[in-house]
Amino acid sequence: MVAAPSICAGSSRFGFSLLELLVTLALVAALAAIACGLIGSAGSRAARVRAEGDLSTIATALEAYQRHYGDYPRTVDPVRLFESLSGARGPSGAVVAGPDFIGSRVALSPEPDPSLRDPWGNAYRYWYDASLDDEYLLWSAGPDGCDHVGGDGRPLPGHVANSDNIGSMSR
Repeated sequence: MVAAPSICAGSSRFGFSLLELLVTLALVAALAAIACGLIGSAGSRAARVRAEGDLSTIATALEAYQRHYGDYPRTVDPVRLFESLSGARGPSGAVVAGPDFIGSRVALSPEPDPSLRDPWGNAYRYWYDASLDDEYLLWSAGPDGCDHVGGDGRPLPGHVANSDNIGSMSR
């Protein structure tokens, strides 16, 4: 009769000690945390790049609109801005059947109130004042969706709520 090998016999051991398992788990957790941080960082960079691209597309559409009508849309309402750039409204807000300047190149919010949306789901902001040399501002409120504007609708520079804003492109 052959005796079964003993787990405790001699120096031969089977399996891992509790300490070895804990060290291995700690290393795996650390690597996972690093990987998640890198993935999250890449995602936020991608969203920012997309917002910058959208803003450039909207600015191009605004310039085409201005060349066609001789003026920019006179609205701060995101829905009216979309309607203007899609050819449904003239500069004064009157309903027209004009050319589509924006097409489907920028994400829209769902119906019934379509507007141009940034990667975080917020409407892109637009401000225009014809009395200031046809100056317009175009921006995204960024990941937090907050911005602080003055009484005239322009973002206030240096305000903490505006620190993550993207764009603020001026013509």
